[in-house]
Amino acid sequence: MPVIDVDRDVLNSRDLAPFRAALAAGTRAVMSAHILAPALDPENPGTVSRRILTDLLRGEFGYDGLIVTDGMDMQAIAGRYGFERGCVLAIAAGADAICVGGGPSDEGTVLRLRDAFVAAVRSGELSEERLADAADRVRALADWASVSGAAERSGGAPDTGIGLVAARRALTVTRGETCTAPITEAPYVATFTPLPNIAVGDETPWGVTAALEHRLPGTASGSFSGDGAAPRPSRRRGSAASWRSSATRIATTWMAAAVRTLVASRPDTVVVEMGVPQSAPTGALHIATRGAARVCGEAAAEVITGA
Repeated sequence: MPVIDVDRDVLNSRDLAPFRAALAAGTRAVMSAHILAPALDPENPGTVSRRILTDLLRGEFGYDGLIVTDGMDMQAIAGRYGFERGCVLAIAAGADAICVGGGPSDEGTVLRLRDAFVAAVRSGELSEERLADAADRVRALADWASVSGAAERSGGAPDTGIGLVAARRALTVTRGETCTAPITEAPYVATFTPLPNIAVGDETPWGVTAALEHRLPGTASGSFSGDGAAPRPSRRRGSAASWRSSATRIATTWMAAAVRTLVASRPDTVVVEMGVPQSAPTGALHIATRGAARVCGEAAAEVITGA
């Protein structure tokens, strides 16, 4: 289980600052993390910590929106408390919605959770009031998020462009010595992909290929994965490498090696690193997106094409 072993002053100024900013901006949902922060709770990770979810988030920060857990079948919870037990502890600590589906996701899973909550209420470990409070917040968020509800509040259609605005702000662009003018002809995009996992599957859209195809018709691409993966240098005027950082150090290692190989043969290559940056800037132009959503690819494509 990850541990943030710093004092409360550091937590306040560094780790908790984004949450305060999000709450001040009016966020309606906050996700808990299976991370131990001893300065806040020396025994329980955030997802099952009343000190963090109720005393800190609700009490000290004054947050009254929805709290949703991270995946409860992850080993940090399921391996330590058991799946059903972990879900009960999370709701009792102050969570309102349980995230499941990465592993167990059938009807039997729902029934097991139902039985676990009923047993917890009967034993007195979980109050009916806490369950009702959680259900009220889930319904409130569903109503707020509905298209009709959003339009009524704003006086029109909901703003769907804010994601791209955030993606643009998140970019870190590093220009190398071989950086020239923006790419104006259809390039070749080599995409390096880690193995799919419960969080990111094969069908999850990411990368810059689609955004570049829209801006530069005729853009070609290839997908590469695993040790030794490296595309042959393209003869096209533009060359781009897109790779998604992985939480697995080994996976990130082979991708970094493949990018180095490509850049060595094509120094003019534009490198787009999606996800949390884990490598030093390389290539003629290095773009760290700090995310892997569609809008992250669009923001990177704007920089690549000089839009």
